Amino acid sequence: TAWLLSNGSDIAPRPRPAVLQLPAPALPDERNAFFALVGLTAEAGRDPATVGRALWQLNLARAAMPQKDRFTTSGLADINQQDQAIAGQRLPLPNGAPLYCKDGAGGCVADWLAEPVALAAQRQEMALLGARCDALLAPGTGFEERLPSPAHYVADIAPHMSGARQCSNWWRSGAVLAGLQGQPQQTLALLQRAAQLDAVLLAGSHSLVANLVASGMARDTQATVVMLTMRDPSLAPQLTPLLLTASKAGQVAAARRWIASESAFQQVAMSELAECMDSDLVPRQPPAGWAERQRQKLEGWQCRNRVGLMPERNKALMDDYWVGASTALDGGLQAAIRHVDEQTALATQRGWQWQNTLGHILLDFSAPSYGRYLRQAADLPLHTEAAALALAVAAERVPAAERAAWAQGQPLSATLRERLQWDASGQGFTVRTFAEEGQTTPLEPRRAIRFAWPASPQG
Repeated sequence: TAWLLSNGSDIAPRPRPAVLQLPAPALPDERNAFFALVGLTAEAGRDPATVGRALWQLNLARAAMPQKDRFTTSGLADINQQDQAIAGQRLPLPNGAPLYCKDGAGGCVADWLAEPVALAAQRQEMALLGARCDALLAPGTGFEERLPSPAHYVADIAPHMSGARQCSNWWRSGAVLAGLQGQPQQTLALLQRAAQLDAVLLAGSHSLVANLVASGMARDTQATVVMLTMRDPSLAPQLTPLLLTASKAGQVAAARRWIASESAFQQVAMSELAECMDSDLVPRQPPAGWAERQRQKLEGWQCRNRVGLMPERNKALMDDYWVGASTALDGGLQAAIRHVDEQTALATQRGWQWQNTLGHILLDFSAPSYGRYLRQAADLPLHTEAAALALAVAAERVPAAERAAWAQGQPLSATLRERLQWDASGQGFTVRTFAEEGQTTPLEPRRAIRFAWPASPQG
């Protein structure tokens, strides 16, 4: 009874904090490469940007459907039919190795270098898609991720990032083949396109998903630059500037954007959960007996009266959490990581909350993952600095036995210096990442920061 009384009174809606407000679109649709990426795989003969704009409107229309219709078999079938009518027969895409390697480590470059014939054949299959990628970033075109209406946040998040990764693979794999064929200018031109796409995605993404994928793409481009330069050190002067796309300040700004996006998602998700419970959309089996019927009646009464589920209290609780994280970013990514870790530790110590129990459970369950995402964000500028070091070693043609000592004399940041570990042979080095700190399971290979020289580099 005491718990019911403590969880039976919601609060009035509270205005959203200014720092968590989603920005209004600033780039006109016709100049926004976002839509061309959404429609990148449209049928041959159809304009990707036109298709992308139509698909996005269809996406928003689905989000605006009443919940009772949104996930029905007939409703989904109708959406799929409309999608096919807009996009037509999608372009076939190559699958499997070597274009897509098993663990994604190093952006698959080692696999591409080992199997150039198979890679060239796969690229032939995606020639039309590649041509569309080449036309993406024409003069006068920008990029700004569109977000679903804040009123209905169940639309697809970051539908453009699949196309973005396809374009990155197209340019980077082409650069690898050009490098193998002794075409340095073609190598440079293709990697410039990949780096340009990375830069606009990092600057124009708002959702957490898009930021994570864009960060991974930037690391892949940097790994490609480093591995090709290790094979041919003469490329270093031209390729080194391509690393300058992932500053710490840029990652802080990106984190502020995805924090606002995630907070908006949580707000609407909470409203939709309450709506779902109100309308009793989840089908139930007929009660098996008197006890089950009474339990169902009690649950219905709780839902109708918001007992245990207080949307406005939950929204305020989540907004307070995100304002704290955004404020902590004033001290940089590492300060924000410490703040989130402290909040997670406090939640563990605090344990069961008597009032607004469900809201605290939901927040305490999801909050630790955001520390992981901030760590991944901090790893991008760390990866950039490590890549720059590898390029400098390659450009100077430092012998393997002297590399560790040579690196100690370079103006490295304190963060990189304390995390840097050279192999005994000097043939490579590893950097301890932020992502692996506090992690109880082994780090995924694609999250690691490691650069190693080939056995017989050119030059």
